[in-house]
Amino acid sequence: MSAYGEVVAQDGARVTLYVPKADTPRITAQILAACAVQDLTVEDPPIEDVIEHVFATEAIV
Repeated sequence: MSAYGEVVAQDGARVTLYVPKADTPRITAQILAACAVQDLTVEDPPIEDVIEHVFATEAIV
């Protein structure tokens, strides 16, 4: 599944991926075409994770 995005978690057949928002429609279509999907949920990450990511990657000026 790492070919489709960053694997954030995996529990058996359940996989959680991080995919940039702009790529979500294309990646979703690829997964549905290539894999036997039983359930698919697309959601924005929790705001706490977004804030943490911004501060972790912010350049020091």
